[in-house]
Amino acid sequence: MSKEQAQQPSDMFLFKRLVAYSLPHKMRFIVAFMMLSVAISAEMAIPWMAKIILDDVIVPQQFEWPHLIGLVSLVMVFYVISALFTYLQAVSFRHSALLVINDVRKQLFNHVLNFPISTFDKLSAGKLVSYITNDTESMRDMFVSTIPTIIQGSLRIIAIFIAIAILDWRLMLLSLVLIPILLTTMHLYRKISMPVFNGIREQVSNINGRINESLQGMSLIQAFNQEKVFKDKFEKEN
Repeated sequence: MSKEQAQQPSDMFLFKRLVAYSLPHKMRFIVAFMMLSVAISAEMAIPWMAKIILDDVIVPQQFEWPHLIGLVSLVMVFYVISALFTYLQAVSFRHSALLVINDVRKQLFNHVLNFPISTFDKLSAGKLVSYITNDTESMRDMFVSTIPTIIQGSLRIIAIFIAIAILDWRLMLLSLVLIPILLTTMHLYRKISMPVFNGIREQVSNINGRINESLQGMSLIQAFNQEKVFKDKFEKEN
């Protein structure tokens, strides 16, 4: 384990920091969560409507067209509601995430400006840019895709268990056995993936640092060659 990895803060500390950055925009996240809840509710209502159509119309062969058209129209309305609120919650989460990342990058920029000059002798500009841009971009992806996906999956699981409990509570209790297995799998995946993710992050920062140093060296060489050409030309003219 490297020194940098050993000094990494705990997950709870990182979670508290992320929550602190989200608090100034909590109303936007609450609205996005409500939109997501409406979208999931409409999505879960579609199979329920399909069950009603099968039980009341298809199986008994009672094709009362006004009733059937009303049920199908209601299914289409749920599809439209689900699609519309899914789009709105995605836009809302994305907008909120960009506001959070804007605050984080401003704080990082102000923090970097307060660094002593000796810090820039030890830390390359490429690594510094990688930490400010790539890491905050990962935070943006977390707010835009990861968090909504977790919330969406959790709400779906809750809705499915509620539907199973309505049908048969014993079947619901039997299905609860899958929850510890799911949580254990998620924990094992996190334990395995975190070192890999940290290694990729470190390698990306090293690559950016090497590229920055190479470009700076090429710029210095080009400036030196131009100065030499100008000096030779000046000497020939004089």
